Amino acid sequence: MRSAYERFTDELPARVQREVLLLKEQEVQLVLSDMAAVPFAAAGQLGIPSIGISNFTWYTAYRGMLDHDQLIDLYALYVQMDYYAALPGAKEPRWGRLGQSQFGFYSREVDQQEVNRIRSLLPADKRIVFTALGMKIDAQHISEWRLWADEDVHYIVSANMNVPLSNVTSIPAEYTETQHYVAAADVIVTKAGWGMISEAVCCGKQLFIMERHRMQEDENTLLALASQYPYVSVPWEALKTKSFSELERIGERCGPPQATQGTDRIVAIVRYINEIMTTLQLRRDDHDEANSTIRRLG
Repeated sequence: MRSAYERFTDELPARVQREVLLLKEQEVQLVLSDMAAVPFAAAGQLGIPSIGISNFTWYTAYRGMLDHDQLIDLYALYVQMDYYAALPGAKEPRWGRLGQSQFGFYSREVDQQEVNRIRSLLPADKRIVFTALGMKIDAQHISEWRLWADEDVHYIVSANMNVPLSNVTSIPAEYTETQHYVAAADVIVTKAGWGMISEAVCCGKQLFIMERHRMQEDENTLLALASQYPYVSVPWEALKTKSFSELERIGERCGPPQATQGTDRIVAIVRYINEIMTTLQLRRDDHDEANSTIRRLG
């Protein structure tokens, strides 16, 4: 990893200049990044306003893996961010040289007709459990896990999970709007990834989160979640040795979940971006008017 990072930092000047050319060619008026760092430096060179939106940056993600001196170049990119929209779990330096705001969990829009279509394809008399273990899961013999043993449970799994059992439905590989499967499920079993947790929270689903070696980003997400939404922490090995009904007994101590208004949070973020753009446009108009007045008086 260190050698790959060193190659990245060696190439930074060229990467920034390529980004500068792209922003010029496309006549970009605002840069919005979800935390690629190079665009902030390119936008800074051109005087284009920039907004970062995320629950983490690569600067903090790598802090436990790389020496402080190695991270200086990455810090120098992020510090050029004009505004920072911080999502739940963000434990970051005070990014945003012109401003910072906090926002809540949000989800992609859910189409209830599509949810109904998915539910019609699943057994109506069984609990539906969406099991999302991550795209990079390395789990051999996964179909032999005891997790799938309950006859009164039907499971949804992502396309990368090979579980050829009669009580398991795989999401088609080409299907991208997986929030509809989250909404169609009764329970979500997942790793501590921000996106899946956010969609489960916004849909008000019972949430089981696997205990595995996590990046600091995941730990911060769970810290934010603990004060907002009930969840059950499940040891990774328990998925192999316990049925879902056995896991669910662990969750009986957990309070009932309640859906949050994820679409309201999206509206708040869009409003924040619009307010920034309006403010910047007013400043440009005032600047142009001042210059016009100076030319008339001159």
